[in-house]
Amino acid sequence: MTRSDIAKWWMTLIGLLMAGIGVLAMIDRRLIVSDRQLVGRQSDAILSIGDTHGAFLVGAGLLAILIGLALWGRMRATATLGYGILALVGFALVMASTDLWGRLDVPANNGVQILYLAIGVISLAAGALASSAAPRERYSGPGLIHGAPTR
Repeated sequence: MTRSDIAKWWMTLIGLLMAGIGVLAMIDRRLIVSDRQLVGRQSDAILSIGDTHGAFLVGAGLLAILIGLALWGRMRATATLGYGILALVGFALVMASTDLWGRLDVPANNGVQILYLAIGVISLAAGALASSAAPRERYSGPGLIHGAPTR
């Protein structure tokens, strides 16, 4: 497995995870883990997420899958870094206001905050690893990149 593959599989895995969490939140499926609900609208759920937040997570998950499977090389590394920054911005917003100033129907709890922080930090690490492995393109003059086909 190369360093670029780390970003590929991380983004694919986190995309599937986030989309799955979002779908579970929207259908409010009762998956019980030790006497607490895993994902749901209840405040005592491990991940307290409502419909609006669930729809956002499905979209963010699909974006992560797209980054992992449709991009390659330096583009994937840069997109993974950007996704990590976006997740950390989400973490900061949820830390500032758990219901995003009234825009979320269910306030986020500590599990959601930890999820955003972990996704952000690990995505930044995977993007940095992939970025260090991706070959850099050399500038060869106006409109020319070394090694790229000419028109």
